[in-house]
Amino acid sequence: MEEKIYTCECGRTFNKPNNFNGHKSHCQIHLGKDRYKEITINREIGCKKAGQKTIDRYISTKIIQNNLWISEQHTCERCGKVMTEKFGSGRFCSRACANSHKQPTGQNESRRNKLKNSRSEKTKAYFERRKKSSLQKEILYYQTPKVCSICGKVLNFNQKNRKTCSPNCRSIFCQQNAKKNNLGGLQNITSWGKRGEYKGIHCDSRFELAFLVYCLDKGIKIERNNASFIYTWKNKTHKYYPDFLLVDEHKYVELRGYDADKALTSQKLNSVIEAGYTIEILYENDLKIYFKYIKDTYGLSYNKMQELYDK
Repeated sequence: MEEKIYTCECGRTFNKPNNFNGHKSHCQIHLGKDRYKEITINREIGCKKAGQKTIDRYISTKIIQNNLWISEQHTCERCGKVMTEKFGSGRFCSRACANSHKQPTGQNESRRNKLKNSRSEKTKAYFERRKKSSLQKEILYYQTPKVCSICGKVLNFNQKNRKTCSPNCRSIFCQQNAKKNNLGGLQNITSWGKRGEYKGIHCDSRFELAFLVYCLDKGIKIERNNASFIYTWKNKTHKYYPDFLLVDEHKYVELRGYDADKALTSQKLNSVIEAGYTIEILYENDLKIYFKYIKDTYGLSYNKMQELYDK
């Protein structure tokens, strides 16, 4: 016997008549727009009424229970006051009394014991497995341990990701790495400021650009300095490179925003003076006349001054 198939106007098919009748009562195409809208509105109204009845029943039950509790005349465990309304669990009359009640003797100890015994067996087993695995890793590491790249000392398991064993070895390692990669000395890069080249002369900042443009426009012969001067600082020798050389005046010029360490600055200046040259340091306030010259001549403010760089 062939099974009967029921087809709705919307195109859906059903094997059972109950499912087909249930679908028709919610199908918009079968009912039509007006009838579907009417049924939907009535259904929403019915749901709201049913929900409101449930809320009203809940509130009335709560009121009856609260009145019954008040009629029993419960007293606060802290101050002994007869309560006219229920607060929290009903043991205390207010938050102040609830927070200031005395705990039974030995309660803190019982809580502490519960916390100690609260860790499950699975958690204990997990931490034991972790401890065993870390021990196994440590044993495997000491079979072929890493050594310090400077002194050759065996590195501890906690130092397995390092290359040196101590700060002194690290300092030597950094020095060797700097020499290997040609780091230090005069670099035509900087991590701050707006750098570029103006008429083939490199500038590390807008301070240097403003001073360079002013000197070239006024016919002052200026060059980027490449000479170094040796000075000693904290028992170590260093090289100092001033920014520019004014060729006709045989004078070096250093441009700075501020003095980070005056003692270090004086040591650098002395290394230039001892070599038989003169040097001048220009700070931000000293450079204002050069910023004003750029603005009056080229119409560029301090923030747009880098537009003068060679394209």
